[in-house]
Amino acid sequence: MKILGTIGDVNPVDHDGGGVLVETEHGPQLVWYQDTGRGNDTVNVFRVFIADDIEADLDWVDWDALDSYTSVHPDEIDGRFSASATPAQRAQIYADAGSYHGWANLDNYPATMTRAEAEIHHDKLGGEQAAAS
Repeated sequence: MKILGTIGDVNPVDHDGGGVLVETEHGPQLVWYQDTGRGNDTVNVFRVFIADDIEADLDWVDWDALDSYTSVHPDEIDGRFSASATPAQRAQIYADAGSYHGWANLDNYPATMTRAEAEIHHDKLGGEQAAAS
């Protein structure tokens, strides 16, 4: 599995949010770690494939609200939709949409792991390697 980079915090399991962007046989996938909020040291692991046509894939997103939420200039957001946008640029749109609208809207069935299991999962994906690069 080829690591394409990180989105959000480089140590997402400890800092509640962030992901590793990996290349899979089905295209780029963002793996996002987020504390469950249950106070029991568990983490949800969301997996989202990054579509080529983001607008079609995320046709339910309130783009005006998302623009305001992220404080990103609309021209920059538009650039992330272009055919020349990198997987990391496109993945950032999914990360913003998940943070604003809720990650369960992107992955209805996340894996739930203990924090220790999530650390191992992150390291196996190459999280440490991606963070160092």
